Amino acid sequence: MVKGNGAEMKNKISNRKSAPFPFHLFLFAFLLTGCPAKKEEEPEALPAAPVVSVVETVAPAPPSLPEPPPEPERPTAFLRASKAGPSARPGEPVLVALGGPVDQLASVSAALGNTVAPVLPGPDGAWLGMAPVNRDHAPGDATVKILFTYLNGSTTGAELALTVRPRQYPSSRLTVAPEMARTPRDKLGQVEEDRAAFAAVWAEPDPERTWSGRFILPTKGRVSSTFGERRVFNGDVKSRHSGIDIAAPEGAPVRASNAGRVRLVRAAYVEGLTLVIDHGGGVFTFYCHLSRARVKEGEVVEKGQRVGDVGMTGRATGPHLHWGARVSGERVDGLALVGLEPAPPGARP
Repeated sequence: MVKGNGAEMKNKISNRKSAPFPFHLFLFAFLLTGCPAKKEEEPEALPAAPVVSVVETVAPAPPSLPEPPPEPERPTAFLRASKAGPSARPGEPVLVALGGPVDQLASVSAALGNTVAPVLPGPDGAWLGMAPVNRDHAPGDATVKILFTYLNGSTTGAELALTVRPRQYPSSRLTVAPEMARTPRDKLGQVEEDRAAFAAVWAEPDPERTWSGRFILPTKGRVSSTFGERRVFNGDVKSRHSGIDIAAPEGAPVRASNAGRVRLVRAAYVEGLTLVIDHGGGVFTFYCHLSRARVKEGEVVEKGQRVGDVGMTGRATGPHLHWGARVSGERVDGLALVGLEPAPPGARP
């Protein structure tokens, strides 16, 4: 065992403590461990984004459209005149008849020139109407335009060819008392009132057709004056005859030419005691110079019913019946009206 001096040991320890630390060792340690890095600042936290709830919506499917209804089937329209073929003279009515399907029809009209006439269902079960040819219509080709209006609101049209034949109106010269050729001044007011009364009836025809089948002559006798005849009284042209004159004895029966309603019973200055019967659809007949009326205004009459008696009231030179007809505002020849043969439902000429 090595024993040393105690003082000597203390000196060795003291010397070790006071000796300086080698610089190269410090440098080596510094390089080995590195310089402490500067702590990076953390970025400031962004505010939290709001939470948006997304609700997914689904658009409803568009409603399915119904299938369009089929177009209604168009009926067939045709013309009938008092003579063969679709032809007529000025002042004559032309019958318009329908055939084929009519159950979808709301209304039908027939236009000839500036005149529009209705085509209507009637008591005979047929759709019939009358298109009048103006009494001054020029001869040649014409067209009757048909307009169909259906229950669903749609419309279709058709055009029917018509030949207008030439017509010459006769003239008659009459020598009468001056008061028969010229209206006295004190009667002018009455004449104007008479015209207004007739015009009020023509302006409001019955919208429903009551006539059916053929029209008939209202009395028996000789036709002494024809439609459209130019009247020359005492050398002056005074009028054009608006009807036909049938010479018959006073008191002879006068019958309704077809079914209808009595619209006017009036003692007119020129026409004398007069009846007007409305047959519906713009068709009227009138009966003048009666000695007696056997019906009242508003009364419904049947074809062939006695409505009055032949007379010579008003401006007349002898007993006779002045009988006339109007169709959709036009004066027409009664003989041509009687000559029309309405077709049965669905028939063609």
